Amino acid sequence: MNDLKLYENISELVERFPIKVRKYSVTQFTPHWHEHIEILYVLSGGGRFFCNAKASDAHSCETVFVNSGELHSFSSEEMTEYICIIINPSLFSYVNYGNVILKSKIPDDSAVTKCIERIYEEYEKADSCSNLIIMGETCLLMAHLVKNYTEKQLSQYEYDTRMARLKKVNMILDCIHEHYSEPITTSMLAHKHHFSESHMCRIFKNAVGVTVTEYINGYRTDKAAMLLKNTDESVSDIAESVGFDNLNYFDRVFKKYKGLPPKEYRNNS
Repeated sequence: MNDLKLYENISELVERFPIKVRKYSVTQFTPHWHEHIEILYVLSGGGRFFCNAKASDAHSCETVFVNSGELHSFSSEEMTEYICIIINPSLFSYVNYGNVILKSKIPDDSAVTKCIERIYEEYEKADSCSNLIIMGETCLLMAHLVKNYTEKQLSQYEYDTRMARLKKVNMILDCIHEHYSEPITTSMLAHKHHFSESHMCRIFKNAVGVTVTEYINGYRTDKAAMLLKNTDESVSDIAESVGFDNLNYFDRVFKKYKGLPPKEYRNNS
């Protein structure tokens, strides 16, 4: 699991060109968010993407659209290759783009494929005209997506409420990422961030798509899996180092998330 900070500050999109183009091969990435728009075009493989707790299964030639300010993550059992285009919303400041929310899942669409392939081709070419072509194709891509895949348009109040809720979840997840090796309970998290326990659990599940306990166990399991693959530490020491104080419980949780007990997982790796 990539150890990304929950809030991703993509400063190069402010200081340099407003569009970032990359190709990645991953099996998963942790929940994070940013003000920028993100377009993920799957080249091969596929898996489950979460955007503000909405699950979308996307595979080859399908696209996932991440709206500005959306918490998003990905997980898969197979290596997935995708093109990632991240856009600074300021690119559209002169065309009244507003708080438009697009659908998360974009099906196989030849117009989308054509634009994204051209954008990536120019990114790799990187000649004197490439940035102009990338910007032009990105605007054409966004126009097509807004025209055909708009879900709704938020009022300013709805947008502000959405961002405030995200910042609350941000604090909770940040705390889990920092203290996952220590004892953590929902009541402790709620008290630390001045929420009622029921309110905290509700907004977390709505934003992330799983309960707080499920997320903690999944995060700890991913950390344990990395240690099993990359170190010679004993299973019991690894379990303790990632926050499990009961070895039998660790075995059950690990098998639930990874499909194999820890020792078999290490042998297969």
